[in-house]
Amino acid sequence: MLWLLDTGKMAKKFGKWRGGITALCGFGMSLIATLIARLESLVLAFGPSNAQTNVPGVLGFIALGFYALGMVAALWGAWQLYVDANSGAYQHDADRYDREGW
Repeated sequence: MLWLLDTGKMAKKFGKWRGGITALCGFGMSLIATLIARLESLVLAFGPSNAQTNVPGVLGFIALGFYALGMVAALWGAWQLYVDANSGAYQHDADRYDREGW
């Protein structure tokens, strides 16, 4: 997922749609977090009924982490879409990537 933060490479590969790809990956991470949370509730459903608590377990905290990363990536993608639509910053980033490699 770190390649999403390499703005030059993303600008070279996807052009002005680099923000859309980043936002789509962020929403995908949120979908994975939802699946992890559902898995945790399924696992807890097989346990004894008196042992269930409202405190999230390890899978719950992993899901919260994925939610947080997904939303940060989606916001970063939305910002890139905004900047690329208004100022064409993807062209500058792609040229810098061609020239300097980072």
